[in-house]
Amino acid sequence: MKRSILILVSLALAILTLGGMPKNASVQAQGIPTASINFRNEAPIPLIIQGISFVGGTLRKGQPLFIAPGKNAWDTNVPPGPRQYKIYDGTQPSRVLAPNIPVKVLNRDVFLLIRPAKGGTVEVIDGGG
Repeated sequence: MKRSILILVSLALAILTLGGMPKNASVQAQGIPTASINFRNEAPIPLIIQGISFVGGTLRKGQPLFIAPGKNAWDTNVPPGPRQYKIYDGTQPSRVLAPNIPVKVLNRDVFLLIRPAKGGTVEVIDGGG
């Protein structure tokens, strides 16, 4: 009897461990190589940036990043592939300054500069790096 219970418990733990992993587990835990995106705010106002990727058919939003003028922020553990960024005015978060910034993420880190542009918007340029 004890042996049967031990076998059932072991089997249940194996099923939970192997099959119970959520589909949206972190990409790093799945062994997928990741990169970091470094943003430098050269605009005179604070900014909020949020990235979106598709991982395994699931939409994954990144953590919103607040960047003060003249400062940097990093979007870390970004999976490889296309990623879209949206940039908001940090003093008026409902005001979108750049609605669709595409970034191709490879297996290397990316450095981007955010500068003021005409019309009260911002532009994002490759900062090298």
